[in-house]
Amino acid sequence: MDGDWHSAWAEALDALELDVEATERLLRSVPPEETPVRPAWTPPATVGELPADLRARAAAVLARQLALSDELTRAMSGNRRLTALGGRLDPGTRRERPAYLDRGM
Repeated sequence: MDGDWHSAWAEALDALELDVEATERLLRSVPPEETPVRPAWTPPATVGELPADLRARAAAVLARQLALSDELTRAMSGNRRLTALGGRLDPGTRRERPAYLDRGM
């Protein structure tokens, strides 16, 4: 039973690491078609707490998740600022633009 419990937690950490890696790829502008879609993570169905020998690995995964959370927040905020700037630069109304550029010879 302990082996099944340990395996369930190891598999759960594998799944979490894959989610972190997928998010890291998205933030690095890897095309979405190259980032597999994974189902939502669920904790192991077995009863029992995280085995002691997996705690360091779980802490490392959590640290990566928290760092990604901060990075995603900054990326979303940056996207909002760029979108707002784009709206101010081109309000969406068609204006006549010069057809040529005058240049001194």
